[in-house]
Amino acid sequence: MGDLFSLMLPRVEWALQALAAPVTLLKVAHSDLLAVARAHPGVGEALWRDGAADASILSQWVVNMGRRDARMRTAHLFCEIGVRMERAGLGTRRAFRMPAIQTELADTLGITPVHMNRVIKALRHANLLRTQGGEVIVPDWEGLAEDGGFDEGYLELERAPDQRLFA
Repeated sequence: MGDLFSLMLPRVEWALQALAAPVTLLKVAHSDLLAVARAHPGVGEALWRDGAADASILSQWVVNMGRRDARMRTAHLFCEIGVRMERAGLGTRRAFRMPAIQTELADTLGITPVHMNRVIKALRHANLLRTQGGEVIVPDWEGLAEDGGFDEGYLELERAPDQRLFA
């Protein structure tokens, strides 16, 4: 669920952008979402879990931007997207579709498009990544994950949605 933080902090200072089309967006009023969460504790717990996962991801991205060089950030981003696509049933961590262009990736990673191009070339040369026409192939998943210092635990994808913490 995008922008769940706004449920508790309605004034947000960020935006969401879709990289693929078409996109279906469903807006739910905060008051309606809060009413459902109060009436159904399982929904409230799911929202809490989603917020905690978002905080974990945000923490990892603070490390990404502050401590990792451009190559590590790029490898980490492709690993994260691969795992998320696999979990969503939209490919595998070794092969998935990603329509983002290098300029968008550079913006995401805080580097210039020229530097992004160089980093992608270096990952290709190391046989860690291949891209063509929006398709991403990861010939050496373990190598790419090591290059990016990637450990998927922060994505909080292990617990099944029906494993409730509270009765």
